[in-house]
Amino acid sequence: MSGHSRAPSIPESEAAVLGAAIRDSEMAEIVVSELQQTDFQSIRNQNVFKALQDLSEQQLKANPVSIAERAGCQRSEIDEICLLANGIGTEIQAIVSDVRRVGGLRRVYEACQASTGQISKDSNLEEILESLEKGLYKSARDGSNEAAEGSDVLGNVVQDFLD
Repeated sequence: MSGHSRAPSIPESEAAVLGAAIRDSEMAEIVVSELQQTDFQSIRNQNVFKALQDLSEQQLKANPVSIAERAGCQRSEIDEICLLANGIGTEIQAIVSDVRRVGGLRRVYEACQASTGQISKDSNLEEILESLEKGLYKSARDGSNEAAEGSDVLGNVVQDFLD
């Protein structure tokens, strides 16, 4: 397995689904219902998604001007995002799934990075595992902070590796 020095990202796919949502209200419903703000890596894309979400909650139709104003972006940035949506059509569901999947991987990567920074030769294994577990549950899509059945398994695997 090769190590990665950067969190996974798919910036063009992120922007493409946002552009599709701005241009088409049916696609906006899909994007807003299936993604979260944290599925987007860039702050700009997070802000655009939040603007889409706000408009959807208010039952207002998205357009480049209202999105630019709510997201704090230039209209030209929103136009560029919309251009990336060209040709998506029926592929929206697959691209949304990719954005969601990679967003989840990025949150796991970030939780692992945070825990890795705490490891030294004098580290307490239980404390490191607890830190990793908290980071992973914090990043869970359902917002759960409770341990899952696999937490003991994770501890045993790491302990076996260290022994």
